[in-house]
Amino acid sequence: QMHQYLFHLGSSILWALTAGIQVIGSAGNVDGSNVWCPEAVILADEIVAYYERLFAGFEINNDTLALEAILRVGHRGHFLSDSDTLKPLRQEPTFVSSLLDYASYDEWSKSNFETIIERAHARLEEILVNHEVSELDPIIQRELIKIANRVDQELLG
Repeated sequence: QMHQYLFHLGSSILWALTAGIQVIGSAGNVDGSNVWCPEAVILADEIVAYYERLFAGFEINNDTLALEAILRVGHRGHFLSDSDTLKPLRQEPTFVSSLLDYASYDEWSKSNFETIIERAHARLEEILVNHEVSELDPIIQRELIKIANRVDQELLG
């Protein structure tokens, strides 16, 4: 079921971002929101980062299309190693996932076929161990206490 969930998560995020939605409140909800899965939040964050790179777009002009290189090499040649092709490619921002395994099948097998869920869990553990919450500005903290006290007064009398 997790594979189906991941496909659903990715496609739901794609539709949400395409529609211009900027907050995804159900990240981590599994099984019709009966279960909350922190690894799913890690995966959703990775998927959003991927789509953000995609939606940032790509610069399209004569240099990035490398038409001169394609025409110079012709239909039988290999233009991908041409400097006119490589220069724009190296300048283009890329997305490199920290959860996907880019290793060959043989290398992946040496890791006992670690899944993306297992890598998300390892990332979660690392965050839980190493994340430090910064101190809240004292002015903001006092204002939040005032708001909480006011709400208490209104609700509790």
